[in-house]
Amino acid sequence: MEATLQSQFGQTVLEQGVVTIGSTPESRVVLHDARVSPHHAIIHSTEQGYTITDWGSSEGTFVNDKRLEAFVPLLLMAGDQIRIGETMFTYEAHEGPVLVPGQESSFEGKSTVLVASPRQTASGASIQPPSALLAHAPSQQPDILLAPLTANLVPEATPLQQSSVQPPSKERRWKMSRRWRLLVLIALLILVIGGSMPFFVPWLHLVLPAARAAVTITPVSQQMYQFYNIAAVKETPDPSQHQVPLQMRLISYTTPERSLKVAATGQGAEGVTEAIGTLTFSQATANFVIYAQSFAGNGGVGLAIDTSFTINSGQTITLPAHADKPGTIGNVSVDYTNYVSNIASGPGQPSIGSIHIENTVAFTGGQDRAYTFVQQSDIDGATNSPVTQLTSDAQTAMQQQIHTNEAFADNGMQCTPHTKANHQANDRASDVTVTVSVTCKAEAYDVQAARSMVADWLKSDATSQLGTHYALVGDMVIGTSQVSTPDEHGTVTIAFVAQGTWTYQFSETQKQQLAQLIEGKPLADARTLLLKQEGVKKVSISTTGGWGAALPTSTGDIKFTLVAVPGLQATQ
Repeated sequence: MEATLQSQFGQTVLEQGVVTIGSTPESRVVLHDARVSPHHAIIHSTEQGYTITDWGSSEGTFVNDKRLEAFVPLLLMAGDQIRIGETMFTYEAHEGPVLVPGQESSFEGKSTVLVASPRQTASGASIQPPSALLAHAPSQQPDILLAPLTANLVPEATPLQQSSVQPPSKERRWKMSRRWRLLVLIALLILVIGGSMPFFVPWLHLVLPAARAAVTITPVSQQMYQFYNIAAVKETPDPSQHQVPLQMRLISYTTPERSLKVAATGQGAEGVTEAIGTLTFSQATANFVIYAQSFAGNGGVGLAIDTSFTINSGQTITLPAHADKPGTIGNVSVDYTNYVSNIASGPGQPSIGSIHIENTVAFTGGQDRAYTFVQQSDIDGATNSPVTQLTSDAQTAMQQQIHTNEAFADNGMQCTPHTKANHQANDRASDVTVTVSVTCKAEAYDVQAARSMVADWLKSDATSQLGTHYALVGDMVIGTSQVSTPDEHGTVTIAFVAQGTWTYQFSETQKQQLAQLIEGKPLADARTLLLKQEGVKKVSISTTGGWGAALPTSTGDIKFTLVAVPGLQATQ
């Protein structure tokens, strides 16, 4: 199948292989247009037909007014409208050879003549001879010359067209290095053999090397967290058994006494005067003697007579009486006492009759006297505030006694308040005075040797478990210790918790080895290789410049950056 591009500048016969389009003189189709990139697009012949690929141009390549995705080939169909800059091409496909009026066919090894349109201007298009394609190479990525072409443009014999079609001058030629000539030849061979590979172009972009690469590695980090027991002994310590000298001493401090006087809040009352009134005795069923006694009523107080008397059957007698309890409790109302009582001749004897007893008047005159007493809450309230302040004072004084190389044991500082008051709870008093002091005691020990031993212990364990490539970052945090009660030998066990963060360290030699491992590799392969290496947790790679997106072929152009892993921060 033969195909052509028709434009306002004439006809271009598309040949087998690659036709390059751009503003650079090395292009097969040269467009003098500010909107056209030096290496703008390529047209590639395949078994299915011709494909067009935008080669990363700034202004884009449009087919039927739809912009192509860079480096993604599109199969052309007859009649497709291709717009590059200000130039519009029409793609036409033919079953036989294409003949241009006045010229022979491009078959039989002869060149095709394309007659330029009379409308060509300084911003028009010109077709370069194949020698220019072989002598020049693109100057920036990703524009790359893939194959020589055989068609020539022979402009009409007009001055304007003669001036617009000029072969590139020798001064503008760029000599391609032997290495890149080899790469181009390999690419050409692949294109010839694999003409049915429309996706070769984006693949080529992925495998061609970039000029520079930045590799960011997050190293593996491990947190060590261990419990250690250190024995503090009285005799000569054995460091191999994690022993340190026992240098514990008792520290104590008692604050001066502090007194506080507070008012008593308890309120009470006591009766001081008995209520008085009268009791009436009536309806006696026999003659008998009523002895002096207290008669019950409807409440907690009785009404009493002080003399005995004799009452006859049917007689009524009223006598003075008083409440048997002093205070206002005896001020009772009328009929407080109102009942019939059976009368016996003696204790345990049968009844000999009955009599009605009633107070027909109210009892009055009972009086109380109020008083104040001390409650337990008064004593507690007077104690709490001084104890809080004195405990703080005692703890401060204890801290001032400890040496810089000492620490208090966890079972350590015990603070006890001492309280005395001039009154007890329920004492009748208007106020109470409380006197308070606080005593604190604690055992202190020389912690410096123990902490140093714990730090060395954790470092040794880290090296043993992680290896020599790991190093401590940040601080080693050694937790507050706990001290046991001395055993029968006087040995005290001190328990510590120690932790720290260790991060894998990469030497310059290792970085160089990693660079050699990934040089020239595609990005995905390079990431996979790095993630398999010892000490690598995460990888980020970016490439810039050059012909493609793969890693540079020179290790000197691969730069490594290690992400700093934060460690622990000690608070003291």
